[in-house]
Formats: sequence, structure tokens, C-alpha cells
Amino acid sequence: METMGWLIDEPPDELCFEDAVDDFRRVVANAALPLSAKQDAWNRLVCTAARLNPHGVGFVRAGALMKEALCMWLDVRAAGGDAGR
Repeated sequence: METMGWLIDEPPDELCFEDAVDDFRRVVANAALPLSAKQDAWNRLVCTAARLNPHGVGFVRAGALMKEALCMWLDVRAAGGDAGR
């Protein structure tokens, strides 16, 4: 199981957040993964988003990416974890 020690590191920058969104997209698109793996990916994304600097240059962009990811997560949950899009 992955440790959550990264939570106490420096706040992520916007590029790091974009990478986290890309990782989330890959997990969601993998129909072979169980819903629990997708839930873990969502939780990591939310934790990363919560640590962003609200005064950072890319914060608005990060908000748009988070909205997109939320829609993907809601689709996955509605499909019972089987939304491999």
C-alpha cells in the first residue's frame, strides 16, 4: 500500500497537478481496474488539488481540470466503476 508521506512535502505546482490529472484519466480509462483503484486515484487527485497554491499562476486552469476530473469520477461511479472511456 502506498504511503501518504508526500502530503507533507512542498505544495505541488500546476504542472504536477496536470500530471496527477493525467494519471487519474489513465486509471479511469482502464476497464480492468476495480472501482477501489479508481477511488484511490480520485482520493490522490483531491489531496493534490487541496495542496495547490490558490495564488499560483495556474490555479484557474487547475480548477478547470478538477471540474473535468470530477465529471469523469461521477461517470465512473454511475457506471459502477466500469467507465473505461
